[in-house]
Amino acid sequence: MARIGSLLFLIAAIAAHAADPRVTVVVQPNPVSLDDSLQMRVEVAVDGGGDVSPPSFDAPDFTVVGKGSSSSFSTVYEGGQLQTRQRKLYTFVLAPKREGVHKISGISVFVGGKEIRSHDIAVKVLPGGATNTPSDGEADENPAAPGKFAGGAEGVHPSRFNSDFTVFLRLSKKQAYAGEPVVAEYYIYSPGGIQQVEIKKWPSFNGFWKEDLEIPSRYEWEPVYVNGQRMLRVLVGKFALYPIKPGKIRVDQLLITARYVDRSRMFDEEDAFNLPQIFGNVRVGTHSSAEETVEVLPLPEAGRPEGFSGAVGQFRANLSADKKQVPANSPVSFEFTVEGTGNFHAIEAPKLGFPQDFELYESKASFQLGTPIGVARRLENRKVFSYLVLPRKEGSFTVPPVKFSWFDVGTRSYKTI
Repeated sequence: MARIGSLLFLIAAIAAHAADPRVTVVVQPNPVSLDDSLQMRVEVAVDGGGDVSPPSFDAPDFTVVGKGSSSSFSTVYEGGQLQTRQRKLYTFVLAPKREGVHKISGISVFVGGKEIRSHDIAVKVLPGGATNTPSDGEADENPAAPGKFAGGAEGVHPSRFNSDFTVFLRLSKKQAYAGEPVVAEYYIYSPGGIQQVEIKKWPSFNGFWKEDLEIPSRYEWEPVYVNGQRMLRVLVGKFALYPIKPGKIRVDQLLITARYVDRSRMFDEEDAFNLPQIFGNVRVGTHSSAEETVEVLPLPEAGRPEGFSGAVGQFRANLSADKKQVPANSPVSFEFTVEGTGNFHAIEAPKLGFPQDFELYESKASFQLGTPIGVARRLENRKVFSYLVLPRKEGSFTVPPVKFSWFDVGTRSYKTI
């Protein structure tokens, strides 16, 4: 059984450096049917700012039918300094030209004059009308491939559309263990766009512990192609849902009212100079998403380790100290960091075995939410437990290893480090 290593106070601290630019590429859906389209999203995260060029790539077996970009900036206080963080998201809508397995290659971005390249992505194009549920191998071996969607093609887009607009719930999975995150995304689809969207009723998410991932303050429509039909789509809300207990839990409806243009009456001979009549009648419609059910499995009793607190997911953990050589009565900060995907709210602060001559001055916990790109990307977060201690005597002291246990949903077994 591996353990998080102990710390010996004899080594000088190492200064932290700013992280290199990070580029994440997500393609969804994969596989895709010939009469559908896929989205390739390229996210660039830069600490400290810097010029970012639009991505370039080679995709001779696809046609670019739409593209867009967005950016955000934030300022954080870290390590005694103000740091600027920039995130840019580029979205490309690609329509396949032929069946088979085709590559999107040469994906690269220039950040501050430095080229950053991504791996090639293999996309499987199925015959028209085929479902596009990815296999386990495709989801695991290709980091840019989507996770397992609920159902086939209907799990990615609605199976049918209303004439005005459609509200659609997309779940990352329909079967999960208690505590395992399920990502829920609510979209609006419309053939021509809508106006003045009003949320009449948000889902209550009874039976889940909810985490808000994204609720846009402004709606940004994007083109998608479903069975050869061009639609406009916008994200209304994105949530991480953690089932509380086993059983079948209903994900209730999102109810929306919106204005739309009725294009079935584009011209009225008796009122030819009435512009609203010429360009369409503005009407009001109300629709809700369909109800979905998640089957929640109980955690196995066999192999459950002693002291298991209920953490479920896939995690990494590390114990560190900001100083390893200090004078007596000088503060030392310890951090126990857990990273990964799972129900971080169930992870409790570990008890560190400080030597008798160490006085615990302060302890706290902080949760840092990642920025996932849709259902297809893993929900990477971080939780940090900080301890400020004062060594009261001189000498060499050892802080023993920390034990952390969780249920790994990938291997369906308990793990301890």
